[in-house]
Amino acid sequence: VSRDVVIRLRELARTDPNILVRGAALASDIRLQKNAAIPLAKQLMENDVWQSVIRTPAVNALKEVGTPEALQLVQQYAPANQ
Repeated sequence: VSRDVVIRLRELARTDPNILVRGAALASDIRLQKNAAIPLAKQLMENDVWQSVIRTPAVNALKEVGTPEALQLVQQYAPANQ
């Protein structure tokens, strides 16, 4: 994966005015970068504003990654009904 793609995804995840775009960008970054994306995921998932819009795609991507670090975040942030 191109470094430019990762940089752009992370920029979108942090700053895009559309919260749906932010969630999708974070999920894409997680899928591409796996554990390398976990610090950004932790940072962005901590915010309670619009939590399910960012957290749901991120949690789904973390489940796909399946590493112990990723699954730890899933346990921390997945809604009780997932």
